[in-house]
Amino acid sequence: MTRSINRRKLDRSEIEGLLANHESEPGRVFSAYRRILKIRRQQTAFSPDGEQHILPTSDGLFGLIRKAPDHSQTIFALYNFTAQTQTMVLNTELATLAAANELLGETDVVIDQGKIVMPPYAAYWFSSV
Repeated sequence: MTRSINRRKLDRSEIEGLLANHESEPGRVFSAYRRILKIRRQQTAFSPDGEQHILPTSDGLFGLIRKAPDHSQTIFALYNFTAQTQTMVLNTELATLAAANELLGETDVVIDQGKIVMPPYAAYWFSSV
């Protein structure tokens, strides 16, 4: 996706029209961001007071674990920032969490022999609850 969405000067009514049109590229991007932010607000593990641990990953992947301040929820977030399918070996704890509840629901989850298969540009948020 090009960055052309950020390059043009628009007036307020034009912006509102583009964002209201769910068929336009800006409308689709805006809708996707709103949906993700709504999901994020509902997760106690994303509290600013929660714990965060960065996972060791290979190039092009990023992963972290977030825990709610009261430890009532853990989220395993994994991102593939490449145009290629990537795999990540999961330890037992992460494999159990990944087999649980995936919050974003944008991409099918494939776990094969202890490895998660990440399609290009995929993002997963796995929750313990």
